[in-house]
Amino acid sequence: MALVPCSEVRVGDVQDIQELRRSRPMVVPERYVRDVNERPALSTTVLPSVRVPIIDLSKLVCGSRWETQEEMAKLAAACEEWGFFQVINHGIDEELLEKMEKLAKEFFMLPLEEKEKYPMPPGTIQGYGHAFVFSEEQKLDWCNMLALAVEPAFNRKPHLWPTNPAALSETLEKYSASIRRLCQILLILIARNLGLSSNYFNEMFGEAVQAVRMNYYPPCARPDLVLGLSPHSDGSALTVLQQDTGSIGLQILKDSAWVPVHPIPNALVINIGDTIEVWAFDRTYQFWGHLVVRVGDVQDIQELRRSRPMVVPERYVRDVNERPALSTVLPSLPVPVIDLSKLDCSSRLETQEEMAKLVSACEEWGFFQVINHGIDEELLEKMEKLAKEFFMLPLEEKEKYPMPPGAIQGYGHAFVFSEDQKLDWCNMLALALEPAFIRKPHLWPTNPPALSETLEKYSASIRRLCQIMLILIARNLGLSPNYFNEMFGEVVQAVRMNYYPPCARPDLVLGLSPHSDGSALTVLQQDTGSIGLQILKDSSWVPVHPIPNALVINIGDTIEFECSDGNTQVLTNGKYKSVEHRAVTNEETYRLSLVTFYAPSYDVELGPIPELVNDKQPCRYRRYNHGEYSHHYITNKLQGKKTLEFAKINTLT
Repeated sequence: MALVPCSEVRVGDVQDIQELRRSRPMVVPERYVRDVNERPALSTTVLPSVRVPIIDLSKLVCGSRWETQEEMAKLAAACEEWGFFQVINHGIDEELLEKMEKLAKEFFMLPLEEKEKYPMPPGTIQGYGHAFVFSEEQKLDWCNMLALAVEPAFNRKPHLWPTNPAALSETLEKYSASIRRLCQILLILIARNLGLSSNYFNEMFGEAVQAVRMNYYPPCARPDLVLGLSPHSDGSALTVLQQDTGSIGLQILKDSAWVPVHPIPNALVINIGDTIEVWAFDRTYQFWGHLVVRVGDVQDIQELRRSRPMVVPERYVRDVNERPALSTVLPSLPVPVIDLSKLDCSSRLETQEEMAKLVSACEEWGFFQVINHGIDEELLEKMEKLAKEFFMLPLEEKEKYPMPPGAIQGYGHAFVFSEDQKLDWCNMLALALEPAFIRKPHLWPTNPPALSETLEKYSASIRRLCQIMLILIARNLGLSPNYFNEMFGEVVQAVRMNYYPPCARPDLVLGLSPHSDGSALTVLQQDTGSIGLQILKDSSWVPVHPIPNALVINIGDTIEFECSDGNTQVLTNGKYKSVEHRAVTNEETYRLSLVTFYAPSYDVELGPIPELVNDKQPCRYRRYNHGEYSHHYITNKLQGKKTLEFAKINTLT
C-alpha cells in the first residue's frame, strides 16, 4: 500500500496536532496556515441551509412498491445531482457503530508514545500520523489519522493494528464486515439505477479493496486559517463515513458553493467515488440522462414555422433516397383492427375469431389498432387536449423543461448525436414514468396545471392495457398467461408526445425517421386531424388511418427478440415482428401523437424463449441484458432496425 519508498520522501517537520494543541494551544505553525485563496473563511459561499439528501434504506429493501419507487428516485437524484447522501435505517447495529466510535476516540486519547508504536512513515498510507505528505513545502491538514488496510488480507500490515484499546482491532473486523455488506447492497441499487444487472458491480469488482481511516480533528485557535482535510474527491468506488454528532466539519462542493453535511445520529454518509464516476461517464450508462455531444444548430420547429413558414432549413431536407415523395405508399391497405371486447366475452366463437385476427396481426403486421379497449374516452380526450395546450405555449415556457443534446427526457429534439445529422420535423416532450427512479420530476410541466396529474392516470390505464395485451400474446404463443408480465419484473415505461407542425415542403422532410421501437410494446394515440404514421410492409409504406378512440399497438424489438420463424425478432425468436415505421408531415395541418413505450426491467436477461426454438426455427438471437440493449438503443440515432443487430448471434465476435 506504500505509494513511494519511504526513503525517497523528504517532508520536513510534521508535528503531531494533538501534542501541538496540548503544548501551545494558541499557536498555528506556518506549515498549517493555508494560502489566502484556500482559507475556509474566504472560500466560495457556504450554504448552511441546503441539505444533503437522506435515503431510507429500509424502504429500498423491504418497503411497499410505492415506497421503493419513491426512494429509488431519491437515490438516483442523489447520485446524479449530488454524489453524496446520508443513509438511515441501513441495518448496521447501532451498538456496533457506537462501540467503534468510542474505541477510536480512546485510541486518539492515548499518550503519543503509545500511538507512535503504529507509525505512518512519510509517503505511506497505513498507520498513525499524517497521510499524503510528500514534500517539505506542502501545506498540512489539521488532522491526525489512523489508517489501516482491511481487504484483501494481503494488503494488511498486522503490526500497525493497535492492541490498545484492547477491543479495537476485533471491533474493527466486525465493523468493516458490516460496512462491506452495506456497500454491496448500495452497489446493487446503483446498478439497477443505471439499468444494469443487479450484481454487475459486485461481480466486476472481484476481490474488493477495503480500507478504513479514522480522522481526529483537534480544536484550532484559528480555524479560519487551516483546513482539517484538503479539498479532494475519493479514488474509491464508494466511501462510507461515520461522523460523530459533536460538531459539523464535513463540507461538499455543489454548484460552486460549500454545503455542510449535518450529522444525523446513526446515519452514514455515502460518497460516490472517482471509480464509479469514471465508469459511468465512460460508458454513458445514464439511461435517462444525456451524453456530451455536439449537435450544431437545432431549431424549434414551431418557432421556425411561425417566423419563416416557407423555409425548410438544409438540416431538415432529406437525402433523395429518404424523401417520402419517392417512397412507395399503399394508401388503401388497412392495418388490422382488433376488438378487445370480443376477446373477453361469452361467445366462444367470437373470441376464437378475434384471437385468430390478433395472431395474424402480430405475425404478419407487427402493428394493429385496438378498439373497445376499456380506457375511458374522456381520459384519452383530456390527455390529447392538455398535450396540445402544452405545445401551444410560448417557447420560453416550454424551454423550462429542456431536453439537452443527447438526452431523451424533456422538451426538444431526441436522438440527435451529430452536427451533420438530418433532423426530424417534430417537437417532442418525453418523460420517463416507471420505475420511479428514472423520472426527472423537474421536467414534468406545471403548465398546463392538470397535465402531470392527468398523465399519471393516463399512464396507469395504458400500463393495464399493456399487461392485458401481453397476456393475450403469451396465450397465442402457447405460454402461460403471465409469462411476460412475470418475466419483465419492474417494467420500464415512458411517454413521448410528438407535435408535427405543418411543413411547406412535406415531400422533402420526415416527421420521424424510419425505425423500430426498442420496447416490448408501444401504444400510440393519434389525433384524427390528419394521417402521418406509416409502417413498412412488404417494402411499401402503409398509412395508419386514425380511428376515433382507437389505440395503435406496435410490437417492439424486445418481443421480436423473444419469439422467431427465422425471419426476424428476439423473445419470440422472430415469430412476432417489430416493424419499421415513420411519420410524415402535412402542408396544411399539424399532427399530434401520444406514444407510450412499455419494456422489461433493466435487470432482465432476454433471449429466445426455449419453447419457440427448434430445428425449423433455429435460435437467431443471443441472450443479453435489457439494460445494455436500452443503452445501445438510446445512444444511437433512429435508423431502421439497425439496433436489432445488437442481439443477433451472427454479430458476435
